[in-house]
Amino acid sequence: MHVALQHFDQTVNYSTSVTGLFNIYNLTAAIAASHILTKKPLEQICEAVENFAGVSGRMETVSSDPYVVIDFAHTPDGMKEVLQSFPTKDITVIFGAGGDRDKEKRPLMGRVAFHYAKKIIVTSDNPRFEDPDLIIEDILKGIPKLDNVEVEINRKLAIKKALKEVSDNSVVLILGKGDEEYQTIYDKKFPLNDKNIVNKLLSEG
Repeated sequence: MHVALQHFDQTVNYSTSVTGLFNIYNLTAAIAASHILTKKPLEQICEAVENFAGVSGRMETVSSDPYVVIDFAHTPDGMKEVLQSFPTKDITVIFGAGGDRDKEKRPLMGRVAFHYAKKIIVTSDNPRFEDPDLIIEDILKGIPKLDNVEVEINRKLAIKKALKEVSDNSVVLILGKGDEEYQTIYDKKFPLNDKNIVNKLLSEG
């Protein structure tokens, strides 16, 4: 993204590889804080920002062809911020919801996905001590029409299915776990990382 930042009568420009309007707000706050604390010129700070590649697992582009982005978003508001960052794309979104956590947000997450995504794949997140099928049922309650919805409880298979259906104008958004290295089932942690799954599947063709 190319950004023009105005500070009173001064305007500075910079480019960034991060995506999402909310990330521009985050960067603006960081630039302002750096300027106040260090007294360095805005141009110098913005030059440094251009070398910032983003945070692992936060709106992280893990593949450009096909276009795949991973993010930690696991609330309705977080999902909305990510999904509305791709208004010109055909969005396929993969997500679930954590077990032993706020159940009220689950249908709201489903509603947000329905509003913005062309294809929805509901899968497992960190079910913990809850039945992942029941968690998915809670999510589906918020989706008015299930025509473009698929349920795949196995997260790896859900990602695999999404990657098989990509087009030139599509983006695959894998939400909920970011750069987590594990999946929690009951009280045990099993190795699982969304980025590694994507890279392995793409390398296998």
